[in-house]
Amino acid sequence: MRALPGAEKLMRSLRAYDVMGVQTEDDARNVNEGFSVVGVPAQARVFPIGIDPESFQQQASSGLDNPEVQKLEKSLRGLPLIIGVDRMDYSKGLPERFRAYEVFLRKYPEYRGKVIYLQITPVSRGSVPEYKVLREELDGVVGHINGTYGDFDWVPIRYLTHPVPRELLAPFFRLSHAALVTPLRDGMNLVAKEYVAAQDAKDPGVLILSRFAGAAPEMEDALLVNPHDADEVADALHKSLSMSLSERQLRWKRLKPDVWRVTAGSWARSFITALAEVRSE
Repeated sequence: MRALPGAEKLMRSLRAYDVMGVQTEDDARNVNEGFSVVGVPAQARVFPIGIDPESFQQQASSGLDNPEVQKLEKSLRGLPLIIGVDRMDYSKGLPERFRAYEVFLRKYPEYRGKVIYLQITPVSRGSVPEYKVLREELDGVVGHINGTYGDFDWVPIRYLTHPVPRELLAPFFRLSHAALVTPLRDGMNLVAKEYVAAQDAKDPGVLILSRFAGAAPEMEDALLVNPHDADEVADALHKSLSMSLSERQLRWKRLKPDVWRVTAGSWARSFITALAEVRSE
């Protein structure tokens, strides 16, 4: 936090708040160390955000009857689906992810034509020059991979840059065999939690998660990867596709409790409780 321009002024201004919350223990430690250095008597507390898992699970199950979902399932032709869902932002590590997927195709050529990768990346901040540059880079990388490894009946990356509604995303997650959630840095990352919530207990998919996502410490049964290490991500993809059903089920069962315990509702209640405690002092 101290690396920010005007950090000392910012940290002193935060004294005006009765309760200050961040997502993770690491974030709290970082902020509180900054307060200590500049002599600000303030304390950040940890309030991790979550989702509404029951609602997302229900949408994932009921949405399988949606004609658009059935259209996707039919197009898979029985092949395993890898899915990624991220807004177009440099923090999401998309160029690194696509290059890791290319390493996967090169390192494990037996999967060429045998797996479908769907990446949904709605454009955000499209008028900002830096984001225009990112979009051009992503278009170039996807074009290179599809041109190099594709065939007349197979496209390595199905790449969408328009929003997909939640009622489709949830069943898309349920259909998939693995999810790539590999940000370079993220405060939490709720896509990882949504992916776990969407799974069928009898045949769950595998979560491949950046160890630099805020959700990583509470999701250690995902396949944790360094998003900067293309070989590690490629190997995790291979592991997810070759993983036994029993291991997939075990990992999912271990991931599920925290997703159901830390929810959007519990996040709101913990903040309100903290405010009430301050008010009563």
